[in-house]
Amino acid sequence: MKSPAPSLRSSEMAFSLRAGPAGLAATVLLTLSVPVQAFDYKGHALVCALAYDALTETTRQAVDQLSARSGLGKPFPQLCSWADDIRSEERWKYTGPWHYVNVARNDTDITPQHCPDQGCVLSAISEMEARLRKAPQTDWQALLFLGHFVADVHQPLHVSYGDDRGGNTFRVSWKGEPTNLHAVWDSRVPGLDADPERNRSRFQSRMTGFHAHADAGLPLVWAQESLDRTRLVYRTYEPGENLDDSRVSEDRVWLQGHMVQAAQRLADLLEDVF
Repeated sequence: MKSPAPSLRSSEMAFSLRAGPAGLAATVLLTLSVPVQAFDYKGHALVCALAYDALTETTRQAVDQLSARSGLGKPFPQLCSWADDIRSEERWKYTGPWHYVNVARNDTDITPQHCPDQGCVLSAISEMEARLRKAPQTDWQALLFLGHFVADVHQPLHVSYGDDRGGNTFRVSWKGEPTNLHAVWDSRVPGLDADPERNRSRFQSRMTGFHAHADAGLPLVWAQESLDRTRLVYRTYEPGENLDDSRVSEDRVWLQGHMVQAAQRLADLLEDVF
């Protein structure tokens, strides 16, 4: 196992979570309410599949072995929605705040102080990375959480405003069907096929352009990218608007690129851990 990477474990991100139903203790304060979900299963499967395909054979084997320890009988990419699957269960409800970080409307910069006592996606990434470094052969939960949360922080409405629960109370329609802005960004803006393998092959060629530079910065920087886009999103759409593929086409191009970037960052992180 390699030594910890300072770029991902800086003192700025020295969060500490207390895992367990009692909740988490973070070293910083503040935030607001909860989004319902992250990317749907297709988005999470895509990010983790692209990351997996970018790994060296040695790291891929380590990920395979750790995924098998889960006993869930699925390969790593298909397990990357596990964190969403369990969050409604009573014993896992304390993990809900780990999927996002919320800010006030006038905030323009993400800081560690946006993480509340119960934690947020920034502290969760930091903690799961630390857990995985400590037990790279046994802590399958840390692997699955990490794969999930790296994708979450790249979905802009998971770095968004608390007063409308990350867009969950921002009502819009999708092709005439009532929904909310958060749901549109989870499942409609990505523009993915129902077949995860088709998505995988479709996006593989886009990974190479990110490899040299996608790992720059901390998760805090990744969250800032998402917040910057969120601020643009809220200037683009109106409550009650009826959206369709043509209306979100510009955001789709951006989000697909950001998902590929998330995959490369996850791959680089896993290479450093194992």
